[in-house]
Amino acid sequence: MVLINLGVSQNFIDEDFVEKKNLKTKGFEGFIVFNANGKLTLVDHIIERFGVRLQSYTMRKKFYIYPLKEHPHII
Repeated sequence: MVLINLGVSQNFIDEDFVEKKNLKTKGFEGFIVFNANGKLTLVDHIIERFGVRLQSYTMRKKFYIYPLKEHPHII
């Protein structure tokens, strides 16, 4: 499941989905995400080039690993 949000500045992919699919990640210095529930989350892993296909359109972007929990798997 994918959530398309035209107002976001970064792309995120669920950490459990990444682990389940055994996707290759890379660590980096990281940044803090301020969540809607008021909690802070450190994001310090990335998939440098991940393809998402929506009908006939495929986008290849970098995705930051984030604990999205359940759905959607990608924002």
